Amino acid sequence: MKTDVDDHAEIDVTTRQTANGSTRQKEEVPLTQSDFNEPKLTESMDAFTENAEENERRHWPYNKCTKAQQYRRLKQECPTNVVLGRSLIEGLGLFSKRDIEKHTMVIEYKGLIIRNEVANRREKIYDDQRRGCYMFRIDSEQVIDATMHGGLARYINHSCDPNCVAEVVQIDKEKKIIIISKRFIKKGEELTYDYKFEFETEGSKISCNCGASCCRKWMN
Repeated sequence: MKTDVDDHAEIDVTTRQTANGSTRQKEEVPLTQSDFNEPKLTESMDAFTENAEENERRHWPYNKCTKAQQYRRLKQECPTNVVLGRSLIEGLGLFSKRDIEKHTMVIEYKGLIIRNEVANRREKIYDDQRRGCYMFRIDSEQVIDATMHGGLARYINHSCDPNCVAEVVQIDKEKKIIIISKRFIKKGEELTYDYKFEFETEGSKISCNCGASCCRKWMN
């Protein structure tokens, strides 16, 4: 089951997710007169200034950074953002490892990028194998298949009242799917987004267990 998406910020999941179940000691070097020469001091001050500026950039609010800057920051911070754990919604889920501010890039949805035709064939194979299928559509031509070779983002559960959204972000002419916080998220809170499945008839309904007060009871 797949959904069509446009180029707006929020994007739809393409299939249901059913699987859950050295430090080195610094060497002391004797100082020489050359260590106190002005050029050496100037170089050190330049390096200090560059490091200070880079440190300041890392602590800029996300809304003051470009998408490319946010993505570079995401790659550095991702290991400290999330942790896998047992979910009260369904099977395994992804949880915040720290407090996360609103509009923060939390994690990238990673996997193999395949054509839509290949995704259709693989989905049927996964269904025949009774294997949980983790796919995310980038656009009308490309799909990310995270079923066999994916990252932790595939474990994020659906919610009718999510704390995150999924966006297609173009970085260096390459489209990426990024999970972004839509509000402040406390440390230990489960991460969720709306899968936005296509509406199905009664026989193909998938029940929703998100527990939100606004729960629609069905994911499709």
